[in-house]
Amino acid sequence: MPLCVPEMLWLLPTLACLDTSDTLLRSEPVDSQARHDTGDTASTDTDGTRETAVDSHDSGGDSSQDTATEPETGGPLDTSPPAWCPDFGEPVELGIVTHEDLKELSGVVESRRHPGLLWTHNDSGDTDRFFAISRTGELLGTWSIEGVLPRDLEDLAIGPGPDGEPNYLYLGDVGDNNRVRDELRVLRLPEPQVQTDAPEPLNEAVTPEVIELFFQDGIPRDSEAIFVDPLTGDIYLVIKDRDGLGISGIFRAAAPFGSEAPAPLVEVAELIFGGDALPGSDLATGADISEDGEWIVIRTYSSLFLWWRNPEKTLWQAFEHNACPSPLAHEPQGEAVGFAANGRDYLTVSEKLDQPVWLYSWGE
Repeated sequence: MPLCVPEMLWLLPTLACLDTSDTLLRSEPVDSQARHDTGDTASTDTDGTRETAVDSHDSGGDSSQDTATEPETGGPLDTSPPAWCPDFGEPVELGIVTHEDLKELSGVVESRRHPGLLWTHNDSGDTDRFFAISRTGELLGTWSIEGVLPRDLEDLAIGPGPDGEPNYLYLGDVGDNNRVRDELRVLRLPEPQVQTDAPEPLNEAVTPEVIELFFQDGIPRDSEAIFVDPLTGDIYLVIKDRDGLGISGIFRAAAPFGSEAPAPLVEVAELIFGGDALPGSDLATGADISEDGEWIVIRTYSSLFLWWRNPEKTLWQAFEHNACPSPLAHEPQGEAVGFAANGRDYLTVSEKLDQPVWLYSWGE
């Protein structure tokens, strides 16, 4: 059945009934030799210099994905973007992250309590703290994590808490490069109050609630991308494929979460990165959802895609339709993406020192 986009959806084009093309091209388990992944891609900037070119396609993707066909007809796959895709301008460099502690930034999201403040963190090797920085890259504060030692923080999100308050941080201790972990963890805490005009960077400590997760099918997986549905409180993980096929499952842990037992992660959708439908790198490295729950962003090392989610349907039904390819600045090892506080613009930042904070603004 065609999807009819509601007329009342703000800033979307005139009511259009769209022929939906599937990007969920595989559902059976993958049995393939795992490959080692260093996080670098063919487009990595090895000399540390910065470029402002926007990546739209990465030829280093798996070439076997370049001749996708319609599952039912056997004809060429329709990869055309939906009519309701937003129009983003070219990325704008807001500032440079220069502090020596901020050299492996893996997640980013803009504060809801303090617009202009970004929450971020390093990934494995520096996993017992997270940071607040300004949009222009200055370090505003460091928060030490007490009561639990994360193994591999890879992404963070903002979402509703158990008390109904909307602004909780969710730190995703979900990395598993070797795919050996029996349980993953998400650390949840109220978004801290920050004195943004303090003369020196703050040093604070927090003790988060620990939400334990496990894959219901018992198969360990690596993830570098999480987001929390603001409408339900459910936690979603996007898998980082390490089999060379670009297959990334979308897994859901249903709220509410208790301390009595780990929450099961159940696969609800599947995407294939690196082919015609989702071109570029085949490795998903970050994700987020807008504050109103209507837009989902997933990035790879070289590409970025948006999906519109009908609030009257399940979140994962958004992935049944083609994505909106959206701008992404060239980054040496880009893993972080997050929506801005206005719920429409988005921001990215890369690992390595002296990297820009990029802003991508929704067009009029």
